[in-house]
Amino acid sequence: MRIKNLSIISVGGNKEACTVEISESPPWVLVFNSEAFGTIQCGGVDLFECLISLRRILEKRGFNILCQGARSNVISSRMTKQMSGGRLAYLTQMGEPAKEANLVDIFEPALETDIGSIEEQKTYQQSWLDMFSK
Repeated sequence: MRIKNLSIISVGGNKEACTVEISESPPWVLVFNSEAFGTIQCGGVDLFECLISLRRILEKRGFNILCQGARSNVISSRMTKQMSGGRLAYLTQMGEPAKEANLVDIFEPALETDIGSIEEQKTYQQSWLDMFSK
C-alpha cells in the first residue's frame, strides 16, 4: 500500500489533514484516515470506484477530499481503468477530446475551487460525452 497525504474540506471551509493508503494491485482498496472520520476502508473494481465510494461517505457528512479524482472535469475511462487500475484519469475540457498528455493521478492534491460533488462530476461527464455523439 502506498500512502498519500491529502486534505478534506467541509462545506463551511474547514480543512483537515488526512491520509489515504492505496493498494497497488487487486484487490483494489483505499484506507482513509482523518481526525473527523477515523478510519474508513473502501473497496471496488478499481481505484476510481474506491474513491467514489469514499467520496459518497464524505459528502453525506458535508466534506470533500481535495484530490484530482474529485475534480468535476476529471473522467475515468475504460482504458485508463485497465492500464492503471483506475489510478489515472483524464483532466478534460468541454469541447476537446481527452488527451494522453492530460492524464492525472487521481490521488494528487487539487485546489478546493476545482472540486465538485459526485453528481456534478457525473453531469459534467455526460455533457462532455454528449458533445461527441452529435
